[in-house]
Amino acid sequence: MIVVAGFSMDLYAQEKTVDLSSILPGKPEYEFVIGAGVLLDYGPYVGNYNNHKGSVGHRQILPGYCLGIGRHQVLASRIELYARLQLEQKGQKTESFHPYDTSRYSIQRSLDREVLNYLTLSIMTRILIDRNKKISIGIGGYGGILNRARQLTVNYHLTNPFPSGINNAINIYEKYDAGVAIGLGYLIRNNTKYSMSIQLTDNLGLMNIIKPTPGRVPQKTNTVFITFSYVMHRNSANYNR
Repeated sequence: MIVVAGFSMDLYAQEKTVDLSSILPGKPEYEFVIGAGVLLDYGPYVGNYNNHKGSVGHRQILPGYCLGIGRHQVLASRIELYARLQLEQKGQKTESFHPYDTSRYSIQRSLDREVLNYLTLSIMTRILIDRNKKISIGIGGYGGILNRARQLTVNYHLTNPFPSGINNAINIYEKYDAGVAIGLGYLIRNNTKYSMSIQLTDNLGLMNIIKPTPGRVPQKTNTVFITFSYVMHRNSANYNR
């Protein structure tokens, strides 16, 4: 009986020291994200721009930023699921040349900056693809809610510029946006307390964000950011790579 009792106690002690982190998903981890990049809204850019017949123009690069928080969940050794909630700028910069008043002027040049502030939620599956588990690729989707839209227009003529104008353009755009989210990441530093990584992300919109407006052509969002993330580890087994 003493032998049986001793065997039972030893088995109980062994069961208490079993590490389940290798077979069960770890606790979720949280991150802080900050990034900068370019706003590359896209869509047809026709000659009859804003009802100016014979207009010509093109889009230019417009800088922007993003700021947010995220949550990671380890699903397997090389697979993670994460959600990111962030403030994100979208928009475009355009330059146009079109007739203004043929009785007085021959041509007018316009510079337009449209900056849209969204609250976006993106959900992606991320896969670690290299041997050292430092490089990752991710794909998923996002949805966004517009909370501010500003339009800056500067009109120029050959002799004198027209006054600049800043307009609240919230009524021009649809309230919601959605699309595909893709990313490429690299793990810079990793230990039991935190990890840091750099990512190239692209939120590519699939919806026309312009409300039916005379003279406005369809427009879809596209933001490309380089982001820096700092992840606090609640369970070091998650990132024991």
